[in-house]
Parts: sequence; structure tokens; C-alpha cells
Amino acid sequence: MVPMESKRDQHDNTTSPQTNKNAPGSDAGFYAALALVGQVGLFIALPMVFGALFGQFLDRTVHDSAPIATIFGLLLGLAAGVFLVVRMISRLPQ
Repeated sequence: MVPMESKRDQHDNTTSPQTNKNAPGSDAGFYAALALVGQVGLFIALPMVFGALFGQFLDRTVHDSAPIATIFGLLLGLAAGVFLVVRMISRLPQ
């Protein structure tokens, strides 16, 4: 004879609704993709802006005419942004 508690546990597992992100009527997948695009944009843009601003600060304090530090800061920010995007994409679930 099966105890009553185990029958109740079996029924609770079968009646719980499961949500599917990729269901045709669900917008969860769309919003997840939109959030991913926003993160990629921020991960590229923000390091570039901070690198350019820091390079511009260095150009104003150390050099007077050549924007070498600004260009170097911009490229370094781009490299940091690409690194962040690659790291974020490698951590995504398959």
C-alpha cells in the first residue's frame, strides 16, 4: 500500500505549469535578445568613451597639440570592450 503523502507529491509535480521562453506567444525570448544587444552596445561604447576621455586628459596635460594619447585610449577602450563582449558571449548558456 502506498502512503497518502507520496500520492500527493506525485500529483503536485504533474500539475505545476512549466513556462517555455521560446513559446510562440511568449515575448521573453525577444526581451532577452534585446537585453543582450543593449549589453553588447554598452560593453563596447563605455570603455571607448572612458579611454578617449582619459587620453584627452593626458593630451591636455602632457602634450599640447598631438592627440596620440586620445587615439591610444580610444583603441585601448575598444580592445577592452571586445574582451568584455567575448567574455560575456562565452558565458552564455548553450
